[in-house]
Amino acid sequence: ASLVPLHPLAELFGRQAREAAGAVGDPVTDAWVAELMGVYWLGAGRLDRAREKLDEAVRLAGRLGDWRKWEESQGELARLLYLQGDFAGGLERFAEQWQVARQHGHDQAQVWGRHGQATILMWQGRVEQAAELLEASPVLEPDYPKTADAILGLGLLAAVRLRLGRREAAAWAADATSRL
Repeated sequence: ASLVPLHPLAELFGRQAREAAGAVGDPVTDAWVAELMGVYWLGAGRLDRAREKLDEAVRLAGRLGDWRKWEESQGELARLLYLQGDFAGGLERFAEQWQVARQHGHDQAQVWGRHGQATILMWQGRVEQAAELLEASPVLEPDYPKTADAILGLGLLAAVRLRLGRREAAAWAADATSRL
């Protein structure tokens, strides 16, 4: 419903999902609903509602020890913060996401946290720091799955290398991205 402007319908479905989750009385379901509503509101540009729901999802998932759900919700909350211009808050959230993912051996979420931090650092002009994060990214490993995460990481690496004046290295990363 966020791709087509049917926000009243999305609000109805969201209300029904919250009611169903409340009837079940299951915190895992509550965390799922909060995350999905937060992501919906983020995509719809309703950032106050998105933040409220993503904060709730992070809190519930942390309490449950559902670290994958926590990492997903934390990453979306970090993205919301940096899109609002709160670069410090976004960096902090992405760093926490990376650390928690590392502690629990969640490789994909570690990539999200690393790439999120690099994105913010790049926009802040801290390109050398962004490059350090990206140069150590698992997406550079030959056996890393060809996923959207790899496309984003290699694309960011190309942009960072270009900003550093490393044209040949940027071209390699851009070419690697286009082959995925």
